[in-house]
Amino acid sequence: MAHRHGHGDIGRWRRIRPKPRLAVPSRSGQAEVTSESDDRGLLGDADAPAGPLTILLEVRMEAEGRSRAELEAIIERALRRSPVSDAARRETPVEVRLA
Repeated sequence: MAHRHGHGDIGRWRRIRPKPRLAVPSRSGQAEVTSESDDRGLLGDADAPAGPLTILLEVRMEAEGRSRAELEAIIERALRRSPVSDAARRETPVEVRLA
C-alpha cells in the first residue's frame, strides 16, 4: 500500500534494520550506462517518447574467489534494490504541483 507523506509526517517513518552486506573483495570495478533515444520526442513529436527507448548498463568487475554467475547475481540483487532501476523498470506515477 502506498502512503503519501507531507512535512508533518516524518514521525511515521520507522527504522528498518538492513540485512548484512555482501562482502565482495573487488580488485576493480566500472559501470557504464548508455541509452538510445529518439530526439523527435524532445521536440514534441507525439509518435516518439521524450525518454529513452532502451537503457544498457554494462558492468566490469573483477572479484577474487567469485564466479561469473555469482557476480551476475550480486549485480542483479543491487539492481532490484536500486531506486533508479526500479523507477526505470515500472510505470511510476508522477504528480506535478505548481507551488
